[in-house]
Amino acid sequence: MSKEVGFVKRQRIPVERVSRRPSLQQAQEILRPACYPERKHGYPILPKTEAMKVAVRALNEKFAFVPINVTFHNYINHVGVLQHKCDLWGNSVTGCNYGAKSTILINYLPDAKNHVAAVFTQVSV
Repeated sequence: MSKEVGFVKRQRIPVERVSRRPSLQQAQEILRPACYPERKHGYPILPKTEAMKVAVRALNEKFAFVPINVTFHNYINHVGVLQHKCDLWGNSVTGCNYGAKSTILINYLPDAKNHVAAVFTQVSV
């Protein structure tokens, strides 16, 4: 059995990662993930972020915010739905109640409706 089984030759990238790349790109286009805008638009430095920066420095690594599916400004999104900015209640990633999180309800269903999909609820199949 070849060492290359399960990998794209030369690039050494696992095949399953390569095959998911278009789907990931599609999800990013509709969900529009963003990094926490520390010190911008009124968003403060967070104590937990400072603690992470200290820990990362101790490991001699670089700190970076990762993109999350949360909006940090009020706007009508690309599928026509008003998204509110994150108010830092602490539940944006797990289940925001204020419309700041990009979700199936906020992004995918309106996009499907914009493309003439019929959406039915409470239907037995």
